[in-house]
Amino acid sequence: MTANWHFRLDGAEPLGFDYDDEADVLYLWRGDEPREAVGLTTPESHVARLDEETGEIVGFTIFNWLAEWEKRGTPLTIEVPDLETAQGSLAKANHELELVPA
Repeated sequence: MTANWHFRLDGAEPLGFDYDDEADVLYLWRGDEPREAVGLTTPESHVARLDEETGEIVGFTIFNWLAEWEKRGTPLTIEVPDLETAQGSLAKANHELELVPA
């Protein structure tokens, strides 16, 4: 089933992914492979992974992926806190994860 999945950030940038079907967890990343990052919990209870130095989004961890997909469909919008949020700021950005059929 995962062979037909394609993911894009903000409807444009392709994302790499891995899916753990036993845990129903979807791992997404920008670039050729996952990289180290700081994980921040989003209001939707997922994890946005941000580069600690730049604050750039480097990936996401989506828990209960299939249940989430069945409930929301595409695109899945995630509020991504920036690194300052962890230090008390309330700034957030919305990003869409778009599932594109193969």
